[in-house]
Amino acid sequence: VGSGSGLTGVASTDNIRTNTNATFLQNINVSGTSTIGGDVTVNGGDLTVTGTNPIIHLTDTDDNSDYQLNVNGGVFQVYDYTNTAGRLLIASDGTVSVPNDLSLADKIIHTGDTNTALRFPAADTVTVETGGSERIRVDSAGRLGVGQNSPTALLHLKSNAPYITFEDDDNNQDWQIQATAWFAIRDQTNSAERLRIDSSGRVLIGTTTEGVSTADDLTVANSGHGGITIRTGTSSLGNLYFSDGTSGDDEYRGVVQYDHSGDFMRFLTNASERLRITSDGAIGLSGTNYGS
Repeated sequence: VGSGSGLTGVASTDNIRTNTNATFLQNINVSGTSTIGGDVTVNGGDLTVTGTNPIIHLTDTDDNSDYQLNVNGGVFQVYDYTNTAGRLLIASDGTVSVPNDLSLADKIIHTGDTNTALRFPAADTVTVETGGSERIRVDSAGRLGVGQNSPTALLHLKSNAPYITFEDDDNNQDWQIQATAWFAIRDQTNSAERLRIDSSGRVLIGTTTEGVSTADDLTVANSGHGGITIRTGTSSLGNLYFSDGTSGDDEYRGVVQYDHSGDFMRFLTNASERLRITSDGAIGLSGTNYGS
């Protein structure tokens, strides 16, 4: 059969064989199985396979890894014939399914929004980009960086004033943890800062202004009545210690102490008791005369 030749009168059970290239200028309809040992070139036309479950077999004679392209129930499938497994499925609604791993060289890009992507910029590293900038990174150690591409902790936040918001759906009470020139816990519902630790290590509760410089390590403020409560057991001690060292008597040179077992208060200076007030209001000095 040569170029430009007509071919007629071939029964459906007959074989067509050509030992050289053949050119067909009209449609070729094959109602059964067609086996082609060489190349097939379709110029300016279509190659159409029809049937209730049309299949194109791709047989690799070297490596014995054979595949099929088929359509079944409106789903296009790349089928691993050798291992009897579907490798890629595309449904009629455009949904793509990959039953096993999907290997990508770099990133997944959002269609029509090319500066938004999920990337794999390095080994064991995943990043999320929006607006063309990296926003989130999980590194090989499992550390999560938000605004930080070199996280040094399990969660590492970076911005000009990073904060974490906690929103309570049940009680409608929202809180924030903030970090700027200071660290703060903020009551978002009532627009009030509740606690601050400044860059000098001073702790401020209920205020953003520290106390006098000789007593500003802890400042507690309230627009009404305020104070600090020390609550201990019914037979235990409540203590306020004044220390000028880290061992021995230097750890409690001065003490204000309440003893709940006897309901009395005592005061120590230079690590020794100097004054006691008993439960009935009697006063003793230097450890004596507590009943007078």
